[in-house]
Amino acid sequence: MRLVSAGPVHCCARYSRAASVVAAYLLLLSACGGGDAPFAPVVPPPAQDPTGPGILAIAVTGLPISAGADVLVTGPSAFSRIATGSVSWNDLPPGTYTVAVRPIRLATGRYEPLVPSITANVTTGLPAPVTAQYRPAAAVIDVRITGLPANLAPAVVLTAPDSATLAPGGNVRISPASSGRWRVSAASVTRNDTTYAASPTLRDTLIQPGDTVSLVVAYAVQTGALIITTVNLPPGARPAYSLVSNSGLMRALSDAGTTPSIPVGSYTLNASLTTHEGIAYTPSPLSAPVRITADGTTTIGFSYVAATGGTNYAIAYAYLTQAIQTRGNTVRLVAGRDALLRVFVTASASNTARPDVRVRVYDGTTLLQTVTIPAPEAAVRTTVAEGTLASSWNVIVAAPNIRTTTRVLVELDPTSTTADSDRSDNRWPAGGAPDLISVRDVPPFTVRMVPVVIGTRTGNVSDANKAQFLRSLQRMFPLREVVSDVRAPFTSTAMELQSNDGNGEWLTVLSEINALRVSDGAPSTTHYYGVVRPSYTSGIAGYGYLPGRAAVGWDYLPSGDLVAAHEWGHNFSRNHAPCGVSGDASYPYDGGVISHFGWNSGTNAVVPPTASDVMGYCSNQWISDYTWSAVMQHRSTAGSVAAADATSAAEATSDGLLVWGRVVDGAIRLEPAFRVRARASARPTAASHRLTLLDANDAPLLELPLETARVDHVTRHEELQFAVVVPWSATLQARLAAIRVQDVRLPMRMAVRARSAQARRTEAPAAHAAAVGDHLRLSWDASVYPMVMVQDSASGQLMGFVRRPGDMVKTDGRAVRLVYSDGVRSEYF
Repeated sequence: MRLVSAGPVHCCARYSRAASVVAAYLLLLSACGGGDAPFAPVVPPPAQDPTGPGILAIAVTGLPISAGADVLVTGPSAFSRIATGSVSWNDLPPGTYTVAVRPIRLATGRYEPLVPSITANVTTGLPAPVTAQYRPAAAVIDVRITGLPANLAPAVVLTAPDSATLAPGGNVRISPASSGRWRVSAASVTRNDTTYAASPTLRDTLIQPGDTVSLVVAYAVQTGALIITTVNLPPGARPAYSLVSNSGLMRALSDAGTTPSIPVGSYTLNASLTTHEGIAYTPSPLSAPVRITADGTTTIGFSYVAATGGTNYAIAYAYLTQAIQTRGNTVRLVAGRDALLRVFVTASASNTARPDVRVRVYDGTTLLQTVTIPAPEAAVRTTVAEGTLASSWNVIVAAPNIRTTTRVLVELDPTSTTADSDRSDNRWPAGGAPDLISVRDVPPFTVRMVPVVIGTRTGNVSDANKAQFLRSLQRMFPLREVVSDVRAPFTSTAMELQSNDGNGEWLTVLSEINALRVSDGAPSTTHYYGVVRPSYTSGIAGYGYLPGRAAVGWDYLPSGDLVAAHEWGHNFSRNHAPCGVSGDASYPYDGGVISHFGWNSGTNAVVPPTASDVMGYCSNQWISDYTWSAVMQHRSTAGSVAAADATSAAEATSDGLLVWGRVVDGAIRLEPAFRVRARASARPTAASHRLTLLDANDAPLLELPLETARVDHVTRHEELQFAVVVPWSATLQARLAAIRVQDVRLPMRMAVRARSAQARRTEAPAAHAAAVGDHLRLSWDASVYPMVMVQDSASGQLMGFVRRPGDMVKTDGRAVRLVYSDGVRSEYF
């Protein structure tokens, strides 16, 4: 090792004990790695007089080799001296000294003292040892993201020196931060057809100890310029244009020429009729596609034709809607469902004309329907009034004519009964050929409504009122056929529901409804909806899986109708829209509004763009094109019939073992298992957990992947739930001793439920059942059998679970069979 001097060397034949101790102390620190700068042993000074000066030994540790320290020592008689490294001073007057270890800045970063101030008592005897210990100062990184609108998440990734990554959703401070090379990378993000470019896109920064570094990612709208040129317009004419994005957002342009700072994206540029000195000028084309590129310039030209006289009438645009639509017809329709065709006609001047509109609907080239629509008003408007239903020429295209190959052609004034200065704009689409409408086949939505019994309260849903829970769903969502029925009441183990779900019983009901769904052997595409009656009328009204096929909601109508639609929206994979609740960061419209005009088929009324999306928490709800399209995409695959449903009748009614439970903040909670008469659940395509059935020696009997479903909006913790039926056999029943569920990502995170020790007996449990009106009260030893399942003895239908002795199940006087679970096996007595 390299040796350096740590203090003065004295030549003397004798060594004092005190000096020897100092030398040993400093040498020990050097040998044990007490500092990064090793030093030579100090030659001890001569023996001291007992009444002479004292010794202070300072050892500096934690600094790089050859780095100088800054240690200020003050003491009696105005003593002041600075140590820049390990040192031994043997000429100090006895007394109390203060050793101030001061921060230093080196080329490799800032170092700070572990203990800034140390008190040393120097006496004439043994030396006073002091360690001035340094450490690298903590670094701080501030990530600031600017230029993005609220609720739009940046595409920023921060990579630490150890290659760990962080994707900040906004401004964030990292303290302490590891020293080393940090990298920030950023990509563009888009909302409402507006692209926000990041700067810088990549930056590497070397962070040293003690640095405070600000990493700024500045977003700015990517823009380009649009130049509109005109031909055949007289001087002084002021043409007007509208630039419409793919999502339907419109920007008015008041004149030809150059328009800078247009957000990058694809648009349609519409030209309006122009009147100058009493003469109408018709543009050609009426509209043109526009692509704005970053820092580029796009030029679009229009040629105008002067009218020989009179007013020009034109089809501004048309669309087909079933609940929501954009001007560009970008929302796909549902096959086999009525659609409203709206045709918007404008005139170049005030008038009293009432032209007809003819609509022809084709299947490919085969004509299906021809309809002539009379003018809805006493005159043609000069501007579009989309918010007024009576302003447009409307017709219902019947469900059988909405097909995946449907085409539509619209003609204004087909018999030329109205004087029109230009008939080149009297067809939609503009080319004059029938337009192919985007249509998709969707699977039926099948739902079973379940009246849930909690204490003395039963959810009010029946065949007589079930349609009232489905009204908003059928009007808003991309569905064609809804198949529903009402199940016999189910008694939950939950206690009274609370408005803020402080006791978590809403989640108990949801878990049981999911277990009921698989225990009933329902097809995998069937949704179960538990209907409850809470004691309150303001508060939590429902929960659902996101995604999944189980949900619960209250029975108060008419609000229960929107609650059901909202929870089924979660089942269809939709997160909350950002209105009254934090929600989907990708939702395209600020404030969670629908942004386009909707149509309520039940009331034949226009829904304004300011209405809020059904997946938010605000009032005046409808569905946005974003939610409609996402639900359609989800159900086109997840809503189809699963292969497991194509089983034979024998397989569908075979015995199985119900395994169910919850995962709360990663902790797995297994419920008692029951033998049920139901089909085995289909194997999931993606599994978050693994289910293992074990024998008495912990040997696996059966291993299966297990998929959990996330509950939509639990604010206090993360809640996942699961319920599956696994194949059962007599051999399995005889050998089964325990059930294990473990996280596939964190295998040490697991839960095991074993048979209760007392349940190994074969005699019937001491149990008592007493009729109380239309309920049955149960009593038994819950330490032996933690849960009882009550079945209809005739049909085998599950009537309820019971956790607590003394609780009741609603039976309505039917004969029942009691099934006792010892945790993993079922016993019938």
